[in-house]
Amino acid sequence: MKRKVVLFLIFILIVVFSSLVDSPIIDANSIAQVQSMELPKMHFTGDISNLYTKKDEANISVKYESQNFTLDAYAKIKLQGSSSLSYDKKNYNIKFYEDEGFNNKLKVDFGWGFANKYCLKANWIDKTHARNVVTANLVADMQKKYNLFTDTPNYGAIDGYPIEVYLNNEFLGLYTLNIPKDDWMFNMNEDNKDNLVFAAEGWTKATQFRAQGTFSDWEVEVGEENDYSLAKLNRLLEFVASSTDEEFKQNINNYFNLDSLLNYYVMMQFANLVDNAGKNALLVTYDGNIWYTSLYDLDTSWGTNWNGTFTLDYNSIVNAENNLLWLKLVSCYPNEIANRYFQLRKDIFTKEYVMDKFNAFVNSIPDSVYQNEIVRWGKIPGCDIDQIEDYLNVRIPILDNYFGNMYTEKSAVSVVYSKNDSGTVTAKLVSKNSNIKCIGTCSYEFYKDGEYTFYFDDYLGNINSITAKVIGINYENQFLN
Repeated sequence: MKRKVVLFLIFILIVVFSSLVDSPIIDANSIAQVQSMELPKMHFTGDISNLYTKKDEANISVKYESQNFTLDAYAKIKLQGSSSLSYDKKNYNIKFYEDEGFNNKLKVDFGWGFANKYCLKANWIDKTHARNVVTANLVADMQKKYNLFTDTPNYGAIDGYPIEVYLNNEFLGLYTLNIPKDDWMFNMNEDNKDNLVFAAEGWTKATQFRAQGTFSDWEVEVGEENDYSLAKLNRLLEFVASSTDEEFKQNINNYFNLDSLLNYYVMMQFANLVDNAGKNALLVTYDGNIWYTSLYDLDTSWGTNWNGTFTLDYNSIVNAENNLLWLKLVSCYPNEIANRYFQLRKDIFTKEYVMDKFNAFVNSIPDSVYQNEIVRWGKIPGCDIDQIEDYLNVRIPILDNYFGNMYTEKSAVSVVYSKNDSGTVTAKLVSKNSNIKCIGTCSYEFYKDGEYTFYFDDYLGNINSITAKVIGINYENQFLN
């Protein structure tokens, strides 16, 4: 009954949304399909049997159909991904054209603005098909909260929605139509030499910020593969690799956007993004000097391993110690990291918020399409939505403790005493943790020996107390200057 009510409410939203725009956009924030409705369909006509590597290309014709949008076009199609190239079901990058001669590019608006290139994700290791897109939308919510990538289609993250794909009238599979890892994902100008995006290609010293890099370590996603681009990248790698902790803190604003680093690290731990500790990292710059980290390829998440065949230890912290960037961030900014996590715990990092996103996405895909996927491809790896809920039940208390313990002594709540000219003593409640709030009086002047209790709201919303005590109007328990 509850499921039917949810689906009905989604249907009402669809009707309202459709009256406002003529666009087939569907994302994890506002799913525009329900079980009783059909998914959009993309039909390929042509031969793609010659696609073996990412460099291979095929020419096809394409027909796209949704409830309010139809497209007939031509397209060039390539394989997409790295380890996924070995899977039976492939990912594809697709570029649209107006003519059969492929001379005139066609820009199509699938809901994020007009663009020529899109990505079709097979989601081979995730039978729900939800992890990559929903996690990306959680990333987008986080980036929006801290005003990052505000001029991009989805706050520097991919976005997508489920569709059915057919090849020469035969069902090819359930896919998601996604924003690609491309210049328009970051609202960049490909003609600006300082608009650069690099993607970590593996687990090397360079992708772990311990050595100078090459284009085999970091692949150019936006920009030119030339000496200029490589020099810009190596300036960043050299800073991390050679700086002391003191130099890292002193000069970080000349190299990194700190908010992007904080967001990346806490989301990596929250969603257990083990691959993103190195291999899948994106480095983004608009001026060639200040770099942002961006999360990409998020299907290895929420407690599953890289190929979806088993679950990881939900209690384990993502091991980022091999990556010198994350090692320095934790060493130099423990309080800022902890603050960021507990700020996000108030809204985005909750079980209810995450599960609402995942349930909405999965409920948008008809059961019949899931069944067709099994018939076409057999038993697909991965776990169901219940596994994500089980993961969150275990993971959130573990991370509350992990990030709570990250606060340094100087960030802990304590009482500072100061002697007044009148000979009295003032005791004040202090903390460098921005989430801790004093309840009632935050300072008290002692005129004679005695005790006074301060009350405060900690980072988990619990009411705690600490007692100030003065004997002979002398200092006692002075923790901070």
